[in-house]
Amino acid sequence: MKNKIIDDTLTAVPFTESEIDAAEKLNACSPAIKWLRAKPRTLAQLAAHRQDWACWIVGRVPDYAERVAAALLARPGGAGEYSLCRVLERVPAYSERAWSALLALPGGAGEYSLCRVLERIPDYSERAWAALLSRPGGVSEDGLRWILEYIPAYSERAAAELRRRKRTKPLNRKAREKK
Repeated sequence: MKNKIIDDTLTAVPFTESEIDAAEKLNACSPAIKWLRAKPRTLAQLAAHRQDWACWIVGRVPDYAERVAAALLARPGGAGEYSLCRVLERVPAYSERAWSALLALPGGAGEYSLCRVLERIPDYSERAWAALLSRPGGVSEDGLRWILEYIPAYSERAAAELRRRKRTKPLNRKAREKK
């Protein structure tokens, strides 16, 4: 329950003017700066308003990453797929919660997200591989070819899956008629 305490206490504190100035110096987009300055805003409000702005903080302000992760995971309706991947990649204290939420998304985690996890997050690569293979229809041929090209640690597995599919591919109607 430690994370629940962090969620409630750190996501409800309004941004200070010095924090907004710091975000501006880090080249935060002007609509975000304008929105933050319009009235006192909290991380929870920011995450509910624009997940991409919250993810920008995760990527550029490590001291705030845990607080932003808490706000994203507590968001009404849950965090989106991109946000969950960002938290999984950058915020170890919240990675298990992000992984569980990613798999629990309607329709499950997307192939692209799972491939990115496979590529970028070694602690979750085995789980991502298993999740890719267990997707309805499995990982796409394009996905396997991408893995083969860009993720050396999984290229043999991707090649083996492509070979297996080639051997078990059903004949199309014209090929069956020729037999």
